[in-house]
Amino acid sequence: PSLASSFVRKIVDAEVEAGEHATLEESMAGGTTGKGNQLPLILKRLSSLSDHLQQVRDDGRQPLYTVQATYPLGFSDLLPFDAVSVPGSSLVQFLAREASKSGETDENGDVWTAVSTSQLASQVLKEKSEDEQQDHIRRIITDEMAQLVKLYFKEGDVPNPTNVRVKRWGAALCGKGLELQEDSITLASWRLGICGDFIRQSSAYPTPLEAAALSGLEAGERMASLFVDQQ
Repeated sequence: PSLASSFVRKIVDAEVEAGEHATLEESMAGGTTGKGNQLPLILKRLSSLSDHLQQVRDDGRQPLYTVQATYPLGFSDLLPFDAVSVPGSSLVQFLAREASKSGETDENGDVWTAVSTSQLASQVLKEKSEDEQQDHIRRIITDEMAQLVKLYFKEGDVPNPTNVRVKRWGAALCGKGLELQEDSITLASWRLGICGDFIRQSSAYPTPLEAAALSGLEAGERMASLFVDQQ
């Protein structure tokens, strides 16, 4: 949100400067510069959008943990997916096979990353000492990963990971976003698209990661259509 806020603020400042006004207030006071010219009103709304985006960043960031686990070679062959959202789990919200990413391979095994829920991360940060946090997350997340995939293994015998790495993200997700009715924002006149889990109302999707993905897809389609229309 802070990056989007910065870009929108730069648009406002550039338009104010182009109109030979020192500030947005002076631009507003100058009124319209021609029949039907709504630029001062548009700039006021853009300034408000910039402020709201920054407020989203400042007011409610939520933590999470990522756990990267290396399993014996062949582990991934038994799973029918490379990535999956897990709305039914209170511990893990997303699983992804790292080998699906360009340059992310490990000759010693199959690497998978689990993204914790913010609720779990907040609870652990509150209840566990700094020395206990990583070990607790390592254990509880790898146990949950095994539970989530055990139906794909014979007799539910999921192999243990040979290596596990834990990383904490202190301000990873938005607590409350803009709460709009759409997935992304397009400022067509400036060829700017804004996307992220912070755009739409938080109840629209089961997980923030799903919201972020769909927001990015919509923003990409909207931006592509702007350039297609020019041809």
